[in-house]
Formats: sequence, C-alpha cells, structure tokens
Amino acid sequence: MSKSLDKFHNELNKLEELLLPLYSDHAELFEYLDSINSSRDVHEKMASIKKIQKYCESQSNVIDRDILNRIDHLKDLLR
Repeated sequence: MSKSLDKFHNELNKLEELLLPLYSDHAELFEYLDSINSSRDVHEKMASIKKIQKYCESQSNVIDRDILNRIDHLKDLLR
C-alpha cells in the first residue's frame, strides 16, 4: 500500500473516531463512511467525503470544528 493511501486511511480512521459519539443521532454519517471504505473509485470517495462535509456543516451546532478540519484534510489527500 502506498504511503499516501496509508495516510488517507489513517485520517479516515481518525474521522470515524471523532464521529463515533454522534452515531446514535447521525447514523447517515456512517453510511457515507461505509461508502468511502467500500469504494475503489477516488471520485466516489470524494463525493462521499463532500456529503459528510455538507451534512456536518448543516449540523454545525453539534459538529465539532475538528471534524470539519479532518474532512478538509481527507479531501486534500485525495487530490
């Protein structure tokens, strides 16, 4: 596995850890995460990351800024 792919998966794992406490109220986030994990296509991964970002931005009163920063970092790693 390449180093950049390793970095991506490490960051994705960190994002999952941050989102875990939100699971009961925001289960759709985990559908998007599953989509990222199951897809082999970079464009599909990016689309799912953008869905997570859009959802988190719409829920900014309950979503920590660190989560949004982590999402931005994931997008950068896919570029």
